[in-house]
Amino acid sequence: METNTKFYDIAFIGHYTKDTIISSAGTRVVDGGAFNYGANIASRMGLKVAAVTRLAKEDFHVVEKLKDLGVDVFAHLSPQSTCLRLEYPTSNLDERVIYVASSAGPFTLAEVKKIQAKAIVIGASMRDEVSLQVIEELAKKKTILAADVQSFIRVNYNGKLVPKEWPERDSILARLDILKTDAVEAGLLFGKCDLYTA
Repeated sequence: METNTKFYDIAFIGHYTKDTIISSAGTRVVDGGAFNYGANIASRMGLKVAAVTRLAKEDFHVVEKLKDLGVDVFAHLSPQSTCLRLEYPTSNLDERVIYVASSAGPFTLAEVKKIQAKAIVIGASMRDEVSLQVIEELAKKKTILAADVQSFIRVNYNGKLVPKEWPERDSILARLDILKTDAVEAGLLFGKCDLYTA
């Protein structure tokens, strides 16, 4: 049995997403997910990085790419990966419609329990990937806990990601040290006000 838990500078938690991006430039399929982008950058900065993700076996090339960069990847198998279709009707990148074809399912307490890092970043694609119970477990650790607000306000509604009321907002915000939001999300959360006030 392992007695020494490895301690990281930063750990990222989130689904791998297979993204089909449709814009005026055409259609392309990319390996997405905030955990993937974050771990890539952090490892190139010379940090000791962990990544916790859920994905299908067919998409394990993403895990191998991260391992090649020196990232310790804790990959949990799911029958299917999270597959999204992102449609950009204009050149404004904030204007997009996102459709959900499949989901890799929610993270469990066991999947995050052993992770120890100076900072832990939650980058889920939508609500229900990371529950309040998982947030509570992560908040017990001696860490800076950060999250992208899209992890909680985007909901899969009949195959389309839409912003919805966030019933657990106060419980989750009370446990976070850093919340990442864009202007559109800040408006949804806090009403019409300037970004600084939000």
